[in-house]
Amino acid sequence: MKKKNLGFSLIELIIAIAILLILTGLLAPQFMKYMEKARKASCLHAMDVIAEEYMAKVADLGKAPDEDTAVNLLSEIIVEHGGDKNWSESQEDTSIFFRFSGVCKSHGNYKCRFVNDLNAITIECSKHGGWTMDIVTLSHLLNEMNLESYNIVSGGKTYKTLADYFGNDTSKTLDSEASTKITDEGYGKYGSLAKIVEIELKKQGVNVSAKSWVMRKNGNGYELYLTDRKITDNDKGNVVTCTKYDTSRKEIISGTAKVKIKDGKNGKFPAVDYGTFKQN
Repeated sequence: MKKKNLGFSLIELIIAIAILLILTGLLAPQFMKYMEKARKASCLHAMDVIAEEYMAKVADLGKAPDEDTAVNLLSEIIVEHGGDKNWSESQEDTSIFFRFSGVCKSHGNYKCRFVNDLNAITIECSKHGGWTMDIVTLSHLLNEMNLESYNIVSGGKTYKTLADYFGNDTSKTLDSEASTKITDEGYGKYGSLAKIVEIELKKQGVNVSAKSWVMRKNGNGYELYLTDRKITDNDKGNVVTCTKYDTSRKEIISGTAKVKIKDGKNGKFPAVDYGTFKQN
């Protein structure tokens, strides 16, 4: 009796290898796309964290840093996140940029610029683009914003913070697209509180000009709804991508919301209808 052969024959082995090669050829591109997507997400998160940590370290100083101190602080943070301690400096137009490498896993270089008297930074990766302030940080900046220098008086009330504006009125909102005039009784040359908020955010290196948002009081905290693009009158009734941040629950929720047209004291304007928000 012949002994039963439990191994592979040469032909079976060749067929198995051929199948593996075909599968590898089919799956490799998808795997590479997945890997790059993961690297991009990691890079964007790293830029976000680095920018927040820099602002926190500057705040701990208790005073505005000079350029050498600012660069050293940023360099330390970069190294903590796996980056190279060596950096280079360059000038584009009137702006000075500092370049770092080693953090981005796709071998991108970070181009950093100090803003707001060295109190904040903007970051752009050569592979994945610019860093955008996430909604958590945006909410924090709105909560801590000092409006005293603008001398805002409206309806007989003085607004030194956003808390002064909202009070305990849960129906009150702050809309980024609120119509403005060249001059306004309460907000002077800025035209609206939303415009002032936008200016203050820009000082911190946060450019929200490409997005729309609405903020409202909710218990002891706020709800902030941030769209992925600027909305216009033409978006009336349309559904747009929107992210909700609840400062009370410390929740970030991705979803959608409809756009509506509101009546303001300076005219009609498009607004995020937070009541229609739906989680994805």
